[in-house]
Amino acid sequence: MRPMRRGFITGVLDLFSGAGGFSRGFADAGFEIIMGIDSDRNAIRSFKANFPGAVALQEDIQEIDPGDIISILCLLYTSPSPRDS
Repeated sequence: MRPMRRGFITGVLDLFSGAGGFSRGFADAGFEIIMGIDSDRNAIRSFKANFPGAVALQEDIQEIDPGDIISILCLLYTSPSPRDS
């Protein structure tokens, strides 16, 4: 793994995280996984098992006030849920 240089984005908030597949890629690239959010109970439990140091929030994204999480936001990656396609 290549170390991240100072001054670069190193933290990730994963919306619609599922079990954390995209987060795993970011983690393998040297990013810190800060938080995952998904409305599916089983998915967020898997995310927490995969990233025990991250906050795992089971919540409908439409119910979250962006102001509640913006202070910890470093990198925002979103992908639509396959079930929404």
